[in-house]
Amino acid sequence: MEDLPVGFVAILNAATLKQKQLMLSAISASFAKPEPSVQSEPANALVKIEDLVEHVPDLGLDDDLYYFINEELLSLQLQNVRGAGVKTKWLSPESESYNYGKVNNKPSDIKQFPNILKLMDIVNKHPSTTGDMDCCLISRYPTHKSTLRWHSDNESEIISQSSSICTVSFGAPRQLQCALGSHNDKSKIKPDLVLPAIDRTMNVMKPGAQQLMLHAVSPGKESTDRSADVRFSISFRRHSPVDPKNQGPDELSSSDAQGQSSGSNKFADVVLIAGDSFAARLDQKLLGKGKKDVRNISKGGRKIEAVEKDIEDFVTANPQVGISKLFVSVGTNDIRNCQTGVKHLKKALSDLMHKIKLILPNTKIWFQSIPPINPNGSKFIARHVLLMNNLIFDMCSKFRLYYLDIFPVFLNWNGSINSRLFPPYDNVRKCFDIHPNKKDHRAISFDIEIEVKYKSCPKRKVFNYEKGDYRGLNEDLYRINWDRAFMSNDPCLAWDIFKKTLGELCDHRIPKKTMRSQFQPPWYDSECDRIRRKKEKWRIKAKESTNESDRLTYTEKFRSMRKLFKKTMNDKMKSNFVDDSDPALISKRFWTHVKSKSKSTRIPETVQYRNRFRYEAKDQAALFNEYFYNQFSEASNYNIDIDFANNDFLDLKFYSEDILLILRSLNPSKAAGPDGIHGKVLKYCASSLAYPLSILFNLSFVTGCIPPDWKLASVVPVFKKELYEIGIVYQSVSGR
Repeated sequence: MEDLPVGFVAILNAATLKQKQLMLSAISASFAKPEPSVQSEPANALVKIEDLVEHVPDLGLDDDLYYFINEELLSLQLQNVRGAGVKTKWLSPESESYNYGKVNNKPSDIKQFPNILKLMDIVNKHPSTTGDMDCCLISRYPTHKSTLRWHSDNESEIISQSSSICTVSFGAPRQLQCALGSHNDKSKIKPDLVLPAIDRTMNVMKPGAQQLMLHAVSPGKESTDRSADVRFSISFRRHSPVDPKNQGPDELSSSDAQGQSSGSNKFADVVLIAGDSFAARLDQKLLGKGKKDVRNISKGGRKIEAVEKDIEDFVTANPQVGISKLFVSVGTNDIRNCQTGVKHLKKALSDLMHKIKLILPNTKIWFQSIPPINPNGSKFIARHVLLMNNLIFDMCSKFRLYYLDIFPVFLNWNGSINSRLFPPYDNVRKCFDIHPNKKDHRAISFDIEIEVKYKSCPKRKVFNYEKGDYRGLNEDLYRINWDRAFMSNDPCLAWDIFKKTLGELCDHRIPKKTMRSQFQPPWYDSECDRIRRKKEKWRIKAKESTNESDRLTYTEKFRSMRKLFKKTMNDKMKSNFVDDSDPALISKRFWTHVKSKSKSTRIPETVQYRNRFRYEAKDQAALFNEYFYNQFSEASNYNIDIDFANNDFLDLKFYSEDILLILRSLNPSKAAGPDGIHGKVLKYCASSLAYPLSILFNLSFVTGCIPPDWKLASVVPVFKKELYEIGIVYQSVSGR
């Protein structure tokens, strides 16, 4: 076995008992009569490249299945933001990721793609395959320049090397290049065989081919239509080697043989601890509690690069060890002498996490935060601890690792370091004792089950004045005896009665509407929503249907409803561009939508008045209020004797006919003032409101009392210049 090539040994280990017997008889026959004058050839010379790969020009795919497979491929959303890089997706019934190089492919359930499963069934039934594929790797080539470099799919821990690897092509044509042997300089490889990889064809790599050859995908020809350059490939494989429990006595895999030869050194489910002095203080016997096998390779004074080398050396020296969990503590020694922050440690920490992900792809990995450590004379250490913890957290989020925050545990309620949990160095025992002793009680653990019900924010409801019943509202107002209602002759009380009565009638005659989401345009109404729901219904039915004829019907209905939805939205949007009152103006609703999408504001971040700067909204409002208040002068007191005997102004009266003309001339599109009465109500109910308003105005004039609501005004600062001094930039505009 030691004199045979590595590739031949791998094929022999992956072969069944019957295959081994056939191979043994073939080798014995070839060496039965050796000729001394002829030198024996290497094993690779006995293998032909044509025996390792095969091109299947026609799989017999019908048009409907071909269409739905393309739909599922597009649903994976493997689009690149830029460049010609190949994007991949791993579909598998198992939970293990498929990692190669720097790519980490997390699995998706292949059962969610019924049409790809149908294609896999067709591939398994083909006579050129081993018929046992159960997973696939989907690759998307976005442009004609997209390629795959020379490589071999020999990841035996995920992909079975005793099964076929079958790649089905969709879209733009490419070429599959194959070369025998392993090459150190892959830039100088010349292909021994080139197979076409065109639409609806399949290339089959025989069992064990990945151990003897390399393959690559060459670039294609550029077309005028960029969408025609896109290519998908579905590479069907078998997940993981055969379970050792189902093997015969003569069918041991290479990993089993290695485990048996190692004898007592083999152990599984190991928890590994690596890092600096903080991790080195942990006692692996106490941590394991006799149930877990814990290995602590931490050393005091280790920095990030040294910890990376420690982990790599341990994994290399112990290939038979299965590491289920890894705890890493780094950064304490790296920040002690830093004076300019921790940004220079970002690359080292990133390299460490990336290296761990590559060599331990199926291990749960924790990086712990740095505890409050002794400054040791460095005034920067307190700030650097927080910066380093933030950096560790950000990098754990990037590489999808666990972050173990232990910083708050070492602090008391007042923020000082807890000496019981982080004691000083013990000179007698020559160590830091951070483990529980007899004086400490055991940790109390409990579970709390809480059913959390998420409450959605209540949506605001407002009057829908467009659909108000103003005829009925006028009739209700006519029935009220206003002279009797205002018998008190108090204008303030009369105004409250008028506003309350009008509000109750508006609640009865004017419907309310729920304010739409800020993400919906103002022209999105109930008709658009009804069409959208129908469109979504047919889309879900087409996606979930298993009958191909029904799926085609649902897809056509979905497309027709999608066209209708787009047309309706465009028509609604165009109709909202024009103002009903003046066709030359753009509608108010359109500008409201533009304003909601804009991030601009009339108030800057900083406002100044009399050398006082304010940043908060509440403080800025107080500053504006002070400025606008100061614009009014003090009340004047004139001691002038005035004779009102012949003053006609005292005989002034407010007639309902004059008020009626004023109400009918109002602009109904204006917003309501502080009193809450909308312009549409005042204009459309002018005939019924003129009389009670005339009573109120005459009562207020005679008594000299003005209701408080009439004194209110909504003051809006209007931006004038590119400065932030209030007195220079803004002027006040009030709306009553």
